[in-house]
Amino acid sequence: LEGEDGTVQINVDKPSFWNATCRELISVEVGRWLLKNKLAPWPKGRPPKLMLEPIGNNKFRLLSQPKRI
Repeated sequence: LEGEDGTVQINVDKPSFWNATCRELISVEVGRWLLKNKLAPWPKGRPPKLMLEPIGNNKFRLLSQPKRI
């Protein structure tokens, strides 16, 4: 998580993540990070735009704003 130390493990090994029923990454740690960064709660139908940056070995960094090149 951007600005945080350590890692968060999120379970994507569930059928509902890979079909149309629930494509959400569910995590208490991510929820706390969203609140801490004033990204939650958000107006209905207007969730924040976030970016997962690949950092290797099936790991990603969650960024609150896309990096500009």
